[in-house]
Amino acid sequence: MGFGGSADKIGPELGFGLSLEQKIDAPILLIKTSWGGKSLHYDFRPPSAGPYELSKDEAKKENAQKIKKNAGLNYRLMNQTVQDVLKDLKKYHPEYDASVSYEIAGFVWFQGFNDQFSPAFHGNYKTNMIAFVKDIRTEYKVPNMPFVIGVLGTGGTKESVDKNPVSNGQREAAATAPITTWAAASSSSASAMRWLPP
Repeated sequence: MGFGGSADKIGPELGFGLSLEQKIDAPILLIKTSWGGKSLHYDFRPPSAGPYELSKDEAKKENAQKIKKNAGLNYRLMNQTVQDVLKDLKKYHPEYDASVSYEIAGFVWFQGFNDQFSPAFHGNYKTNMIAFVKDIRTEYKVPNMPFVIGVLGTGGTKESVDKNPVSNGQREAAATAPITTWAAASSSSASAMRWLPP
């Protein structure tokens, strides 16, 4: 809880975690970060994607330099959150045994809605996603970290998804980056499940 759509919602991690628990005989900790309304091209921009180029409208704004500076802010916040958890694993998983240590076994990425609306954003999705995978593996020193990219399901039909440039960029990135695959989402609303407290 804490990174859901609201206080009573969570994302697909509950079902994902339950499925892992059935297959893995070891302690599991899923570390989730999530902020709505963010793009890969700007908010989660990875370092190796290069500096963010201001649009003509952004360049005219008084806060143009702040806009440029904040490119990649959510990428940095995400990594800071994950690193903070890794530094204090016992707090987040009481059964954690420091003598055994831990393994970062994979990364799941489910994002893309806000990259749909600008040609600069969706036109660079594949390149940005490949850079993201590379930079995350570098950040956590796991060069062969498996990646799963949840393909945007906006429209809910195969035909609409196949026409979506972000969905295509996600699948193309998965086909290009090593040890990376993609998983279909039937609808972008699949990212929210209602959590009913006991």
